[in-house]
Amino acid sequence: MKKTAIVTGGATGIGRATAEWLARDGMNIVIGDINMAGAEDTVKSIVDTTDSDALAIRTDVGEPQEVKRLIDTAVDRFERIDVLINCAADLSQLPTDMDVVGTDLAVFDRTYQVNFRGAVVGCKYAIPEMVKTGGGSIVNVSSATSLQGDKERVAYSSLKAATNQLTRSIAVRFGKDNIRCNTVCPGLILNNDATLHPPEVMKAEFLEAVATPELGISSNAAELIGFLASDRAQYITGELISIDGGFTKRVPYYFSLKGPE
Repeated sequence: MKKTAIVTGGATGIGRATAEWLARDGMNIVIGDINMAGAEDTVKSIVDTTDSDALAIRTDVGEPQEVKRLIDTAVDRFERIDVLINCAADLSQLPTDMDVVGTDLAVFDRTYQVNFRGAVVGCKYAIPEMVKTGGGSIVNVSSATSLQGDKERVAYSSLKAATNQLTRSIAVRFGKDNIRCNTVCPGLILNNDATLHPPEVMKAEFLEAVATPELGISSNAAELIGFLASDRAQYITGELISIDGGFTKRVPYYFSLKGPE
């Protein structure tokens, strides 16, 4: 029987690239996303190009009952859950996510509900199903901002940091049940399809700050997430792995120094 993977936020970007990667790796895919047009397009891509089946379910992960319905529907359709990718995030809050003094509490609340609690609820309901079939793998998608201080995005970065700790807790508590849990921390990642890219000035600034010749794209992140989700990573758990082109590893003044001619 094919394995089944649930991918929240699978309509676009890293979530979509990961869903497609897992389908190519032989898994059936259930996509939970508030963007049904994008989710259905991902399903079509999977069904048209792989031997895997796929299903899209409209899911606002900020609503616990919708996350439970996502899990229940996946089990009803495919009889098992082997992989959970918590990728959904509400990025609409970022323009008003400033510092702790200037950010409205409503921004904290919505960011908590979607970006952190959504992953908590997904794990809460998926883990018992994984235990029934002998184990599974969870990958939480965090952010490079969870590893750094910033003048802005206090809610986003703080709750992504909470996700990092959630990963460690799950890895330790459920490891003997053959359930692994890891986190990936992406930096600036561009979409494979050249849509929803940040402003050119922002891309130029990040390109100067990373240690690689190019910025990352969604498929780069999907390769890492897919590997961690697979049995090939069976002895890796509780890890936080950055995929940011070395952005969080640089000495701040390094790139301002002139190298040898």
